[in-house]
Amino acid sequence: MRFKACPRCNGDLYLDSDYYGYFLGCIQCGHTLDKSQEALFMRLEVSRLRERLRASVGISEAVAGTKVA
Repeated sequence: MRFKACPRCNGDLYLDSDYYGYFLGCIQCGHTLDKSQEALFMRLEVSRLRERLRASVGISEAVAGTKVA
């Protein structure tokens, strides 16, 4: 379960499967993400988390391109 992670409505995503494979589905709006969309979504989510971390720690834009541990 991923809370507030739906790209369409910011609803909660759950992992489910059907005949074709696994997918993420939103409880609130019913939006589904297949494997290719899920990979893109995860990259976007990681970049959002990095930005949030940089903002909370106060890292400047000059250092933003470096790896944060």
